[in-house]
Amino acid sequence: MKNWSLWAAFLVLLGAVGHAADTTLTVLPRPPAAPANPHYPGNREPLLASPLVKLPVGAVKPRGWLRKQLERMADGFIGHLDELSEFLRPEGNAWLDPNGDGDKSSWEELPYWLKGFGDLGYLLDDPRIIKEARRWIEPAFASQREDGYFGSSSK
Repeated sequence: MKNWSLWAAFLVLLGAVGHAADTTLTVLPRPPAAPANPHYPGNREPLLASPLVKLPVGAVKPRGWLRKQLERMADGFIGHLDELSEFLRPEGNAWLDPNGDGDKSSWEELPYWLKGFGDLGYLLDDPRIIKEARRWIEPAFASQREDGYFGSSSK
């Protein structure tokens, strides 16, 4: 019986190896861009089609170790940077002013942090982070001027 099991395992392994020999691998210089992705908007003509389109936030729900890592980020430095950084103080911040006036020292750090912070909130469906992100995003959009520009003023 033991001999039979060994032979059966050997034949299965031999079949798998023989089948693998029929497999052809091809290395491409870049992912194919055609046809265009019908599910998500990409580049429009005359621009070339993009082979890798960024998925909308929330299209993927993190699970397992990735969710745990995102939860650690939310509980750590990234999730509480607004409590730590002087650049993310709402008082006198130009991003919260309807005319874009105020302290210009935070004009660059805040949007970079906010992009990742807001995405983190929506990925985790975290009400605290979403509420804090919206506190910054909504006034910035409300400050849009007639020429289309919004946010802090460069004057």
